[in-house]
This record gives sequence, structure tokens and C-alpha cells, in this order.
Amino acid sequence: MPKVVIGQSEIDYEKLPNAAKLIINSIKSVDAQVSFKKEEIKVLGAAKAMYALKLQEIIERENVSEESAENWINELGDTIKFD
Repeated sequence: MPKVVIGQSEIDYEKLPNAAKLIINSIKSVDAQVSFKKEEIKVLGAAKAMYALKLQEIIERENVSEESAENWINELGDTIKFD
């Protein structure tokens, strides 16, 4: 049987009242969402770093057209393919 640990107590999940099981399921759902958001934050951090690199490149180069500066991300996406 699955066990639930609350503080120092270990309880059989199946012996809990339905109201407690609902709350446990809600806690699991929140934990899953927190994990997803942490991964999303990592992705956003990577995107920010990519933008910073592109900004640095644009600042260091001369004669960068506005069109090139605006479309680089779309062009990058076209180079990545998945099966």
C-alpha cells in the first residue's frame, strides 16, 4: 500500500478518508505545476541569454539592417527540425 508521510507520521493512503485523499491529490497537482514552472523558468532564462548574445552581436557589428535584427529568431527556428 502507498504510504503518506506527514511530519513524523506514516499513514496508509488507502486508510485515509476521501476528503484527505482529495487534498493529497491537490498537493500532488500543485507539486507537478511547481516543477513545470521551474522548468519553464529555465527555458525563459535560456531565451533571455540568447537574446543577450544577439544584442551583443548587433552592438559589436556595424551595418546590421533592421530586417536582419527583427527576423533572426524566425530564421533560427527554421533551422531546427524534429522527426
